Amino acid sequence: MPTLTSDGDTSIYSVRGAVRVHCSGDFGSGTITWKYLGSDGSYHNIAEGAFTAAADKSFNFPDKVTTTVKGTLGSSSNPSLYYEVFGGSQVVS
Repeated sequence: MPTLTSDGDTSIYSVRGAVRVHCSGDFGSGTITWKYLGSDGSYHNIAEGAFTAAADKSFNFPDKVTTTVKGTLGSSSNPSLYYEVFGGSQVVS
């Protein structure tokens, strides 16, 4: 399972349809926030997409449009945060 051991970004996922995000492990008192890439070229927070403790959350993206998403861990101290993205049609970059 992919792991974050310092503040920073997860892999980037290109997704379609329903996607489930799993986060667990030691958050190092930080917050991971899941974001999507907007048409303006900037990442924007996904509603209800911020976690400070283990969580499984489903997000529904359009089926016919590819949406680029990533998680960003911030304000952590010595984390060991596991994350995974399931479902939807996805390509990791």
